[in-house]
Amino acid sequence: KKIWLGFFSIIIILFGIKEPRAQSQEKDFSPYLRPEKAHKIIKSSVRITKEEGSGSGTILLSERFTSGQEDFFISFVLTCQHVISPITTNLTAEYFKYKDNRHLDELTQSRCHVVAENRDRDLAVLQIYSSEALITSPLAQEEEVNQTTLYEPVYTSGCPLNSPPMITNGNISSFDLFNGKLFR
Repeated sequence: KKIWLGFFSIIIILFGIKEPRAQSQEKDFSPYLRPEKAHKIIKSSVRITKEEGSGSGTILLSERFTSGQEDFFISFVLTCQHVISPITTNLTAEYFKYKDNRHLDELTQSRCHVVAENRDRDLAVLQIYSSEALITSPLAQEEEVNQTTLYEPVYTSGCPLNSPPMITNGNISSFDLFNGKLFR
């Protein structure tokens, strides 16, 4: 449980992906996302489907395992608890492959199951088994998170209305307290 609490704490910090700061001391509030970062954000997004609808999630970890003579990958996906609720069985994760970073090439479906969920924080972690490593989301370093200020641009990706992943942008609009600490 301590591992998951730490995992959730890290994840809660970064629902969106921040662009790295410019090398100078001034902050870069450019609303534009560099293409190489955009490709990583989109490629780490999955569509989560169930009988009652769909939602989206982000692949955070994908690691190789060996069982006997078989190699496989286990990947963990962060999503919102309301995406998997009320039925947390018969979930499918769909991940997308692109050719030339622009056109959808392949859609792969895998059964997934809930590893952890927290209704109060509207978070859930799903587990996917696959034959290859899945692309994981780029996350900001703790130092960068601690330097975050209001109104900085952030980017995230999702699958609204059952669509393939698309990027949206926004700005940090507030900070909250989480377990007695300032949540950035």
